[in-house]
Amino acid sequence: MSKIVKFFITFVCILIVSLVFRFYNLDKRGFYPGSDAAVYANLIKTYRAATDFTIRKIILKENIGNINEYLFENGGQFGTAAKDGVIPIGLIGSFIFGNNLNTILYSSAAFGVFTIILLFFILLKRDNLSLSVSIALLFAVSPYHIGFSREGLTVTFSSFFLLMSIYLYLKYRESNALKHLSLCGLFLGFGFLCHYNIAPFIFVLFIYEFFHICSNRKNLKNILFLFVFSILPLVLMDLFTRAIKFYGTIVHIKMITYYNPYFNGLFKQLVEVKGGGSDIYEGPLYYLSNFLYHEGIIPFILFIISAVLIIRKGVKVNAGTGYFLISMFLFPFIYFFKLQHTITDRAMLSFVPLGYLIIGFGLNGLVGYKKLFFSLIIIVIILNGFRSLDYFNYRSNFEQAVNY
Repeated sequence: MSKIVKFFITFVCILIVSLVFRFYNLDKRGFYPGSDAAVYANLIKTYRAATDFTIRKIILKENIGNINEYLFENGGQFGTAAKDGVIPIGLIGSFIFGNNLNTILYSSAAFGVFTIILLFFILLKRDNLSLSVSIALLFAVSPYHIGFSREGLTVTFSSFFLLMSIYLYLKYRESNALKHLSLCGLFLGFGFLCHYNIAPFIFVLFIYEFFHICSNRKNLKNILFLFVFSILPLVLMDLFTRAIKFYGTIVHIKMITYYNPYFNGLFKQLVEVKGGGSDIYEGPLYYLSNFLYHEGIIPFILFIISAVLIIRKGVKVNAGTGYFLISMFLFPFIYFFKLQHTITDRAMLSFVPLGYLIIGFGLNGLVGYKKLFFSLIIIVIILNGFRSLDYFNYRSNFEQAVNY
């Protein structure tokens, strides 16, 4: 069997498993009180309604009444959520999946699948098809990632863009091409635009690049490139939302006085998060035990072994990449380890793909215990696959309240 055929078969298998666990029965799931998904669902409906109104009223010159009537009949909640990356993603999703409340669920599930495929291709660059497939399938049945992919939260988007920026940064380190660093910055910025809880990862990446520049005596323009392109999506979104605020005030859109441009909404939420209570405090090991509960003891052990192997081998070869991945996981984890707030549960989602990337990176080239590790991976795929079937049965009657 040729390499191309093997690749095609394995890619299709990964894609099918990813799609099934993230999309099956998703239309029956509904929304739950206390989740921001319902807010995002209404935001998408409203922005899509505003887009349709603009096209029909201004471009096609249709007589469809005023914008307040149209938004009331076709939209949901007109506002922002300080995670405004959901606006362009949700608009695109509304054209693909339809303009309904489930658009955010489908969009989140789709980005969950994108993240798995991205991880597969990153690992594949290390020329180990069997390991790449195994780790991708292991990630595809990750209970933690499946649960959040099906919940309709923007952290699924931010974790994808974070992984993409890590991949582009590694490409930049190999090629020293500013185009890779610029794209890395754009994806970092858009990831932050989707959810600000990836800020510790961004901080570590900037610090790592700064020390890289200092140790190699390179021009500081590289880090300026990274900064400018990282901040660009945020500035553009702020200008876009300020334009909406200005236009809405002129045409007297209802509730526009409560509408916050991006930076205003972001600062407001950050203040609220900082002043939030310790409502899930369960001791210093809460987040670690939560991660172990969802992913299982075997993936955790594989991660520890991989991290040790990376550090041990990294002293001699490829230290930069290995140490970079460990740093990107370890330092943000210590930060969230200290942060006792409900937002941390969803913030942990960004660690899951990075953790499996480290497993794939650490086990690559392993000879002595290769069969043992592959056997463990297969066992976990089967066990976590069966555990994750419960997500297919989640149901909620909250949709009527959301519509109201």
